[in-house]
This record gives sequence, C-alpha cells and structure tokens, in this order.
Amino acid sequence: MRPLRITMEGFASFTDRTVIDLTDVDLFALEGRTGAGKSSVIDAITFALYGRAHRYDARQVSPLLSQSCGTGFVALEFSVGDTVWRAVRVLARTKTSANTKEARLERVREDGSGKVEAASPRSVTDRVGEILGLDFDQFCKVVVLPQGAFAEFLRSTGKERADLLVEILGVDIYRVMGSAARVRNKAAQGRVDIAHARLEPLEGATPEAIKAVHAEIKGYEAADGLLAEAADDLDAIKARGTVAAQERDTATADVDAVAALAIPAGVGTLAAEAAAAKDRIGVADKARREAVAASDALESALAGMPALDRMQRVVDLRAGYQRMVEQGVALKGKAETAAQEADNAQMALDEAERVVVEAREAHEVLRATGHAHRLLAGLHAGDDCPTCQRPLDTDPAVPADDEIAAAAKLLADAEQARKAASAGRDTKVREHAALGARLTAARDEAMRAKTDVAEAEEAIPAPLRDDPGALSAALTERRAAQQQWEAARGRVRQADAALDRARSDAETLNESLASAWKAIDAARDTVSRLGAPALAREDLGADWKMLLDWAGEIMPVLTATKAAAEAKIDKVSQEYRARRQRLVEDLSAIGIHLRTDIKEDPAAAVSRVRTDAAGRIARLRADAERAEALREEVTDAQSDVELTKEVGDLLASKGFERWLIDRVVARLVVTASARLKELSGGQYSLTTDDAGEFAVIDHVNADSVRTAKSLSGGETFLTALALALALSDHVAAHSTQGTKIEALILDEGFGTLDADTLDTVAVAIEELGQSGKQVGIISHVRELTERIPHRILVTRGHDGSKATMQPSALQAA
Repeated sequence: MRPLRITMEGFASFTDRTVIDLTDVDLFALEGRTGAGKSSVIDAITFALYGRAHRYDARQVSPLLSQSCGTGFVALEFSVGDTVWRAVRVLARTKTSANTKEARLERVREDGSGKVEAASPRSVTDRVGEILGLDFDQFCKVVVLPQGAFAEFLRSTGKERADLLVEILGVDIYRVMGSAARVRNKAAQGRVDIAHARLEPLEGATPEAIKAVHAEIKGYEAADGLLAEAADDLDAIKARGTVAAQERDTATADVDAVAALAIPAGVGTLAAEAAAAKDRIGVADKARREAVAASDALESALAGMPALDRMQRVVDLRAGYQRMVEQGVALKGKAETAAQEADNAQMALDEAERVVVEAREAHEVLRATGHAHRLLAGLHAGDDCPTCQRPLDTDPAVPADDEIAAAAKLLADAEQARKAASAGRDTKVREHAALGARLTAARDEAMRAKTDVAEAEEAIPAPLRDDPGALSAALTERRAAQQQWEAARGRVRQADAALDRARSDAETLNESLASAWKAIDAARDTVSRLGAPALAREDLGADWKMLLDWAGEIMPVLTATKAAAEAKIDKVSQEYRARRQRLVEDLSAIGIHLRTDIKEDPAAAVSRVRTDAAGRIARLRADAERAEALREEVTDAQSDVELTKEVGDLLASKGFERWLIDRVVARLVVTASARLKELSGGQYSLTTDDAGEFAVIDHVNADSVRTAKSLSGGETFLTALALALALSDHVAAHSTQGTKIEALILDEGFGTLDADTLDTVAVAIEELGQSGKQVGIISHVRELTERIPHRILVTRGHDGSKATMQPSALQAA
C-alpha cells in the first residue's frame, strides 16, 4: 500500500482545497510549527480509508470538520500492487454535531475515471480492510510508527516490554479466545445435558415394544367378520326405515300443504276498486280535453298580436339611443372646456418663454459688464484705459458678484417655470385630444344605434312606430295574453298528469286482481292430488271459501296418517340401535372400544385402532432412531466439552502469554538485528543478554556487547528504528491478506537530538528511503528536514492551514 495523492477541503484546519501529490515521492518530510496541521494530514489518510482518526474516538467526527465550513471532504488515491484506488468521504454539519454524509471507494482506470466498488461509510471501511488486510488499529501501528515508544521499549524492563507488546500486537485476543473457549465449554455441556434430557423419554423405544404392538394388531383380525355380519343386518333395518320415512314425509307434506291454505287480505274488495279506477279515467280524460281547448283558443289569439320580442327590442333600442345622445352632449361640454384649458396653458407657456429670454439677456449683460470691469480693477481717475490708452475721467464701477448670481438664479427659475408650463400645456393638449376621440366615437355609436332603432321599427306594425303610448299598451296587452296562455298550458299538463295517474292506478288494480286469481290457482295446485274441488271462477271470495271448507274436512284424516308413519319409524329405530349396540359389545370383547366423546362408527373405530397401532410402531421406530442419534450427539458434545475445557484452561494461564511474548521478542530480535545491521552499515546487530534485556553487538569493536542504556542518541535511534520496522513487518505479515505496506511515517521527537545524532538519524532515514518504501517524517527540526528530497511545509494562518511542496537544500544545490 502506497499513498499517491491526498486532497482535503473543509477538513480539520485545512479550510481551503489542498492537494498533496506524493506520486513518485520516496522520501518526504512534513515540516511545520506545533499546531500547524501536520498531524491532520495523517488524520486525512486514516479518515479516507477507515472513517476515523487515531487522535479521536471512533464516533467523533465533528472535530475533523473545519469550524467555518458546513461541509468538507477528503480524497486519498493509493496503490496496492499495480492497482490504483481512490477513497472519498464527505463530512456534513448537523444541528448538534457532524456526520459522514457520503463515502465511496473507486478502482481508478487508466483515464483517471473510477469504477465504484463501495458506496457507503461501512462498506468502504470493510472493503479497505479486505484490500489491505489490516484493520484501523493495525494500519496505524504499521504505517505510523510511534518511534518514541520504541526507544522506551528498547530500554524497558521485561514487564514493561510485555505490556507494550500486548498493547501494540493485540495479544489480548488470546484472553478473549480463552473466554470464548470457556463460553463454548458451557454451551457444549448444555448440549450434553439437553441431549440426555431428550433421550430419557425415548428409552421405551425397544424391539420388545414393537413386537407387542404387532401382536395387538393380529388380535384385531376378528373385527372384519363382526363388521360384515352386522352390516347385513343393519342394511335390512335401514331399508325398512327408509320406507317408513318416505311414508312419514309424504303425510307430513300433505298436512303442511293443507294447513298452509289461507285467503290473502283484501281479496274481497279488489273487483270494486278496479271498477272505480276505470270511472276515474273517464273523468280525467274529459278534464284534459277541456284544458286543451282553452289553451288552443288562447294560442290562436296570440298569433294575431305583434311579436313580444320585436316590440321589446324597439323599446330597448330607443332607450339605448337616448342614453348615447345624452352622453354625447356631456362629452361635447367637456371637450370645449378642455380646449379652453389647452389655450390657457399655451398662453402660460408663451409668457414663461418670454420671461426666460429677458432673464437670459439680463444675465449675459451682467456677465459681460463684470468681465470688462475686472480689467479695470485697481484703476482710478487719471489712469490710462487698457483698451483705448486714454486717461479715465472717473473711477470705474465694477458690478458686485452677488448681482450676477442673482441674475443667474432668476434665469434658472424662469427656465424651470418654462419647463413646468410646457408639461402643463402638453397634458392639456392630450386631455383635449382624448376627449375629442371619445366624442367622435360616441357620435358614431349614436348613429349606429339610430340605424338599429329604424331597422327594429320596420318589424312592428306602423301604428305603433310613431305612438310610444300605443306601443307600450300593445306590449302590456301582449304580455298579459302570453301569461294567460302559459297558465292554460300549465292546466293541460296537470290534466295529463291526473289522467296518467288514473290509468296507472287502474293498471295496478287489474294486475293485483290477476295475481289474486293466480294465487288461488297455485294454492289449489298444492292440494289437487288430495281431491281438492274445482274453482267456479266467477267470484274470487266464494272460490276461496269453498277451498277452505274442504281443507277443514280432510285435515283429521291426514293427521292420523302422519301419526301412524311416525310410530312405524320409532320401532325401526329401536331395532337399529339394539343391533349396533350388540356390535359395539362384540368389538369391545376383542379390545376395540368406540370413543365416548363423539358418536364414532364401528368401522371407523376398527380403522382407527389399526392406524393407531401402525402409528405407534412407526413412532417407536422413529424414537429408536432419534435415541441413537442423540447418543451420538452426546458423544460429540462430550468431546467438545473436553476440548474447550482444555483450551480454556490453557489460555487462562499467564504462562501462555509470557511464552507467546517471548517468541515474538525472539523473532523481533532476529528481524530487527538484520535491519540494524543494514542501517548501520554492518557495524551493529541486536541481541538479548542473559537477563533477557536488549543489547547491541558492536562488530567494529571486536563484537563487544553493550547494553541498551549505554547507547548514544544516534545509536539509540537506529536500534529503536530497527525494532519499529521489525514490528511493522510482523504486524503486516500477520494481516489477513499479507498486503505489502510500502509506506512508513516516522513521528519521532527529533527536537531533542544533538547535531551528531541528527546526522546519524538523517543518514539512516536516507538509506531507509532507498529501500523501496515510501518514507515520511514529521518534524519541525529544520536541520533534519532540509536533508529530505521533498519537504511539505505546513503553515497555519487566520484562514486555516496550507501545505506546499518546498525545494530542499539538496534540490537547491
């Protein structure tokens, strides 16, 4: 993993858009004062990848959003092998805090565009973890090396070293594993107990129990003969019972049919009501003919009168023409007044222009006089005139400046008055023109109205045209006649409605009478098989009385027949119950008992007990199989109990953690020794003494062994750096993907080192930068950063932090 480009805006102290391009940069330094924003660059890398910064709690996002910004974003382009990725996260402020509004991870194509592979904060973090094989904590330990901690680690005691390794390597995972093993042990023991509990009720599923059920089934074979014999007897009894039931049903139907005979209400008056309805039709028809005759007479009278709408049109047009004439007279007066006002306005304008001319002439005279007199200023009587060269008779008089100013003001006032008079004249001229146009339009409209009146008068009789009184009387007479005719038409409609109602009532009564005859016919049909008398069909009421008298005579005979049939059914039912009871007793004798909670058929009982026995055999066999499976489950669960107990007991021991830490230290010494030898040009290598403390072998001085506490500042830095790199490689090697980490950022307190030690540190960092890794340091020590090929200067002002690539002293040389 190698960072290529960091883009920030509205992030931490970087308010404006800032781009740090690390493409083709192997060794760089983040330089700046304390608080300038150097650590925010590292926060941008971890936030783009994992959505959090090491300095803040995982849920704290608001400190990463610039205080003056509502939104902010970070984009990190990085390479893994030959693949380039782009991680982007966007911050947004909420009412009380801030959150990650948007996140995406893109695979960058050759043309710079991106293919989105994750599009939510959680999915981006998970995908980054898959690509790098490192979680957030592992990434911070592998890429950002806490060098100060490793200098302490180098000189620490065994317990301090173990505590630091537990924190950095996450060795406490084995404690978690031990706890998990003990939890699984309890779960496995629970499975054993549950299996035993489930096995206990299955102990009765044995081969002997299955044989006993088979013997029980064999004893049911006699039931088939008992069922067959009883079926023949019961079928014969049922046949007799069916005949008796048919006789009972026929008798019941006859009794019910005769009992249902009843005369409907109102049958006796239907004929009289139908005759009365026929009479009402005649009366209504006569009234309608009289109303139609009266309406026709009025309509004929109307036809001989002038048309109502034509007379009304003449009256309306004459009134409209009169209104137009009156409006024209009024407009003419207004137009004459406007013309007079326009003439007065023109006269006022002429007067204003005259005043302007006089004021301008007076002003020009005073200006000219004042100019000439200024040439004579300072001269007195007897002095030569500068114009004619002759002596002056008297002292020259020079007009005062305030006289010229007063003349200028009079001119300005006159011009302003002329402008106002001109505007007033224009307004009056426009008003006069508008009134003239309205008067012309009114006259034209009045002429058209007069023509319309003449045309409308042609449509009415001549006597009415010249006599308004006659026209008004004719109009009143025509309206009265119209109202009389409309009233007559209303009486015709009322007569039509009355006739329709009379006909409808008569039709309804006739239908009711026909229905009443159909009803008595239907009633007789229901009892005709019993010898009901024929209907005379002359008097509906008399026919109903005859039918009901016959019903009273035959009802006792029908009732007696029904009672005899019911007695016969009772006798057959007793025989059937006795034969069925004998069958039930025979089945009970061979162990087949009918259910008492429901009425169960004997054949169904035989089928039930056989099915039940077969089911018991199937259940016994299934129980036997389940019992065998549970015994195997107990065996497997017991194995888990023993295994998890052993693992839990082992990981619960402090000796395991010490053993693991010792193995890690041994591997670190081997890897760090190789690194130290490489960084020191073969002079030093790392080992441990008999007490398990770190020591350095000085190969230049006869392989002398020196304790870590005796090392100089430069030697301590080289040794601590070698240990840090070894631990970084160890963490990366144990990641899920084994991704090669090609970037390291050294956050060391370089400010406390002397000049010789700084030189040693600089040489070591330069050699580390040539090892194929991208190496960055965070420092404000100028003597060290000037030796780095690429310097990123981080500054902070009132508008936020800036990061600019600065040429180093090496590049300048």
